[in-house]
Amino acid sequence: MIKGRKALHDYEEDITPNIFRKQINDDSCELLETLKCYVEQQWKTMIPDQWFHRFLEQQISESRESYNKILTRAAEYGSKFTKDNGLLSLIIQFLFEFDDDNIENTDVFNQLWNSLICEGLQGIRHYEDFIAPNVLQQQLQNDQSPLHLALLDYFSEELKNFLQQKEININRPEIFKIALDFIQKYNEFIKAGFPFEIVDGDNFYFPYSFLFEALKPFCNHRTLVISVIGPQNSGKSTLLNYMFGTLFDVRDGRCTRGIYGSFVKTNRTDFEYILLIDTEGLLSIGREDPEFDRRIVLFCLAVSHIVLVNMVGEVSTTLQSMLTLCTDSLEKMGADLNIENNRAAIDRIISDLKKFGLGESIDIRKETFHTLPSAYKKEGQTLISNAKLPKAVKTAPEFIECVQSLCGEIIHSAESYLDRVKECLDPLQWLSSSKTIFDTLQKFSDLTYYQDIYERRLDDEIREHIRNDLTKIFSADFRDGLIIESSHKTEQEIHELFLSKQNKIQETARENLRALFKLLKVPDTLRRRTEQFLSVQIIEMFNALQTSTIAVNERERVKLIVRNGEGDLQKLIQDVIQSGQQMSIQEASTQFNRMF
Repeated sequence: MIKGRKALHDYEEDITPNIFRKQINDDSCELLETLKCYVEQQWKTMIPDQWFHRFLEQQISESRESYNKILTRAAEYGSKFTKDNGLLSLIIQFLFEFDDDNIENTDVFNQLWNSLICEGLQGIRHYEDFIAPNVLQQQLQNDQSPLHLALLDYFSEELKNFLQQKEININRPEIFKIALDFIQKYNEFIKAGFPFEIVDGDNFYFPYSFLFEALKPFCNHRTLVISVIGPQNSGKSTLLNYMFGTLFDVRDGRCTRGIYGSFVKTNRTDFEYILLIDTEGLLSIGREDPEFDRRIVLFCLAVSHIVLVNMVGEVSTTLQSMLTLCTDSLEKMGADLNIENNRAAIDRIISDLKKFGLGESIDIRKETFHTLPSAYKKEGQTLISNAKLPKAVKTAPEFIECVQSLCGEIIHSAESYLDRVKECLDPLQWLSSSKTIFDTLQKFSDLTYYQDIYERRLDDEIREHIRNDLTKIFSADFRDGLIIESSHKTEQEIHELFLSKQNKIQETARENLRALFKLLKVPDTLRRRTEQFLSVQIIEMFNALQTSTIAVNERERVKLIVRNGEGDLQKLIQDVIQSGQQMSIQEASTQFNRMF
């Protein structure tokens, strides 16, 4: 039923040769006719839609030959061409003129399927050679056409699964219809270039399931990803809007919350779209959450081909440290009008990346720093202007000119990168990768916990010191001595002994650690974290050692019982044999337990 008549090849050795040849080669054999009846019955019972049953009746009456060809194909190959939605699979085969050789030996069926899933009805335009012109126009223009209804059924199932995951009542038709209409309209909204939310800034939530449905129209379209990061009110959204014609919100204060994206169509062959990612401003007074800032930076570094770092004035020390730290985390998973004012900061970032072995992870060179004039200029007072009214603000022409020039350099940089990696994902592949990265950020807080890379390196150094110190303390001699000291003690006595030893070692190790804190000038936040790490390590080591010691004592006790009671057991066996009596298993167990 799954492989159709072709499944006989798997059992050729079990079938008489003449029967096998007849059943596998004869198109009028009993097996094939039985399978055709079964398939036809499945079409009628498994797909309850009345419009589909009317469609089948129409195919039988108008094109019986084509109907029989598709029915025979289903009986011959089973579910090979059914995909994950039987209704849509059948409609495609009935509407498009595929012969068996074409559908079996080429990938055209799979390509058409992917095109329809990703682009909707418009996807059939790529396969006009396989469909009659009048049928093509009917499918495109009529919202009750078989292909439109089959696609609606496919996306309805996907949406039901999504709503059920969110515990939304799908039994209310109006809710389901609103959601389905919203998905369709949101697809059009994104394709038109409007910004869409990637990460919810208030809850740091990544709506993967919803975005997967929303970005399906971009499937199989290679996409270059460019993101922008920078302090609040540094003009990130403005820069992207003027550079790529996007429509990101622009205003004073925190205009972007979280992370947003926008697609721009290109006329290139190496990538068909550019996904521009706009981010919430770093170092925001309103949020004051350095760890959130570091998550934003690390996420963009991990999911983008190119990251633009936009700043106003000098490059702050905080931003320098953040870039270096996030580049280090990546390993584990334009500016002031006078660029010379920031030369020291640029040199420090480059030096830090090389110093910590991160030069290959991110390409930062003096040539990648660019300066731009201010985007806007206020008009001065004139003889006829009113001093009480706000001054007019206009876009500076020199800013537009510089932005367009910078855009060309960015695209050229992307070309060089893509030539090296030979890889450009489509948005659904990018989304899957981004979800993994986002989940990693959520799961491993160490990636964004530290204030800067020096603090992380300091923590690594201290933890290595703790491991070495504990290795010396819990030496083989110490462990063996503790086991010997615990012999002949009860489990409670062993627990009390270990607790006493544990408290003494913790106090000594804590004093040694505090001396190291003073020597290395460790900050308070890192001190608390490291002391907790030390305490957990000692507790876990004593717990493991206590468990093994109790097990050793138990084994020795059993050996002692057996050794001391061996003579008594032999005497009991001899007495039973000499008396000629028989003991049941229960009586023997009772006697044994009484003795030991």
